[in-house]
Amino acid sequence: MEDARFTALGLSGSGKTCYVLGMYYEMCMGVRGFTISTHNSTSAKLDRWMDKIDDETGPDRFPAGTDTTTLEDYCFNLSSKGEYIMTFDWLDYAGGMLQSKEESSEVFTEIQNSIWQSAALYVFIDGEDLCYEEYEDKLRKVKRKARKISNYINNFNVDTNKNLPPVVFVITKSDLCGSYLKQGEAEQIIHDLFSGVYDSGLTYISMVSLGRELADDDYSGDVEPVNIQTPFFIGIYHEFLKRCISLKYDIMQADEKNRGVITEMQRANDKIASRNLWTRFWEGDGEFERQYNNESIEEARKNIESNKALLSKYKRLMRTVMNELQKQHARGGFSIIQNGRVVDDFDEPQEVTSFLDD
Repeated sequence: MEDARFTALGLSGSGKTCYVLGMYYEMCMGVRGFTISTHNSTSAKLDRWMDKIDDETGPDRFPAGTDTTTLEDYCFNLSSKGEYIMTFDWLDYAGGMLQSKEESSEVFTEIQNSIWQSAALYVFIDGEDLCYEEYEDKLRKVKRKARKISNYINNFNVDTNKNLPPVVFVITKSDLCGSYLKQGEAEQIIHDLFSGVYDSGLTYISMVSLGRELADDDYSGDVEPVNIQTPFFIGIYHEFLKRCISLKYDIMQADEKNRGVITEMQRANDKIASRNLWTRFWEGDGEFERQYNNESIEEARKNIESNKALLSKYKRLMRTVMNELQKQHARGGFSIIQNGRVVDDFDEPQEVTSFLDD
């Protein structure tokens, strides 16, 4: 099956690079049995960044953000309890690249295709811009930085004639802004800036941090990621869900073909068994034909069982992630907005449950 893809958008300083670093830091050792790994060059770069954050103090301990015209492509392997599951690309687009429509249509088309092919779109908002007492001050600060991204994703359906994937708004630096946000303000800010997505699609809002006390004493606090795995698990849930649905349709077609082979070969064996003595004299007893038919039947049955096991595996993985997200949602780890309404419980859609349980 093809590799998975997740696309991240955000302006310089919004925390996209630190999020990737925190996600790797948290997930490389494993969370709920899931681990991520990467190839040597990327691993070495992330490890150097992590050592710098662990060993140094002050604002310079953090890696420089992605340049406004740079694409970073991180390739990770996802495993569950030691079993390889899939490879996924995390594509980090700086917000400035959305201006490439006038400068380079190829780059702009690449961004659009990346979003369309992604299991989830991540939009990063700098939590430091929310460190104001008044709502209007927060909104004005975020709006000034996010207007390019807001305009783009609000018009994505019109410009591409395609639907956005689920959108995960990641508010970084929650250690700084958490005390400034009143209940419901994060959802209101997202609504005011990204109303096209908020009112018509599936949206998640999650606040993350590299450490609750990270900014204390001139950024000398310890790295203790907070909620960092939640946005990642949301994306993985939707990837597993997409794979289960795709697999179910593929398997239905494949099983129909395999059952047809079994029926055809069984009829051929019945025909061989019904030969009279005269036919056997001229055409033989059919031993080699029966052997071929029986081998075909056995192969078709193995294919059916193999497909059933593969689908069962992804359903199990999806539900494992969903159970974890249900716990995190109950703890306030993220908000869900479905067609403009805040959803109280994180539940699998009933039609999906029925479809997968068939």
